[in-house]
Amino acid sequence: MIKGFDIVECPFEGDECVLPLIKTDSGYEMRICNRPDAKKVVATKNKGCKGYFHLEIIGDECKLVGYTENMYSFVTPADFYLPVAKEAREFYTEIYSKMVYGDMNECMDVAEMFDKTYKDEEMPMYPVPIISTVESFENYNFKDFKGGKDRTGDTIHVGYEDEAPENPIPGLFERLSRLHGEDVMKLQEHLFNRLFDTHPILRISNIIRMFKSDERATEMGFSDWKIKKLLPLHAYFVDSGPWRGCWIKFGLDPKKDQSNFKYQIYDSRKSGKTFQVFEAENVVHEVERNRSWYLSDEPSFKMGFHTKALLNLLRFRYELDFHSNEEDEDELEFEVFD
Repeated sequence: MIKGFDIVECPFEGDECVLPLIKTDSGYEMRICNRPDAKKVVATKNKGCKGYFHLEIIGDECKLVGYTENMYSFVTPADFYLPVAKEAREFYTEIYSKMVYGDMNECMDVAEMFDKTYKDEEMPMYPVPIISTVESFENYNFKDFKGGKDRTGDTIHVGYEDEAPENPIPGLFERLSRLHGEDVMKLQEHLFNRLFDTHPILRISNIIRMFKSDERATEMGFSDWKIKKLLPLHAYFVDSGPWRGCWIKFGLDPKKDQSNFKYQIYDSRKSGKTFQVFEAENVVHEVERNRSWYLSDEPSFKMGFHTKALLNLLRFRYELDFHSNEEDEDELEFEVFD
């Protein structure tokens, strides 16, 4: 007999519930779409002490399949209380369009307009997209939202177990070409190809630093913003695992080559800094001389190809061999533009 299953009432009339059911700490929820600001309905556990039997009837026989006391109902009202006014929707839609798809001049125009509107107290109200309740408190930091590949935007996000994508999203090259012009597109393709041929797995701070080391990038006015906007043409972003927070060249699966140990992320608890192992050159040289001691044959989600011996080596040599990049705070900035 099965025990420990949950029963969840469907909040909608009809034979089928087409929305996905998501398990949370407080119960279950259904979201209209897979976004951090998606409207949702919440199911909480019934407080009454009742038991429910799961019976299977075949012909004249009745078989007891399971028993549970976990019944969840959608008694909390849906968070549709505050509709977005047409004026507010148009105002913020225009800002979003210019910030994401516009050039730097349009972004500056938005900044000036936004500053003036804020000072004149003419900002249209945009209601909170998710309502917190006593039963279910919401995290309003959208950077913590784990939407994975379902996120919208130009960037392809993947998890540790996902297959490596081969190409960027359809139409991205054409759209960016119209925005930046032929000369910019030719130079960025050359520089990105050279960069990822040398280091196929990189954090955003390393990408920007290496990209700008070429004088042609400076002469043509490649800003951090422009580099980040063009980056999804050449690489995908990893959300989890030993290469989390890195951009990986399209078509490359880091789990298939032990040599990618040097691109894994190492977090120093002592200094609070994060870096990739290849940045500590003396450590890489030591590992290459004794791979069987420092590396595993198969990667894991937590350790990648690293063994405990390599982690101890990194802890021992970190302060001597590696001077952390001061651009670490820039790692999450890309999400603002995506």
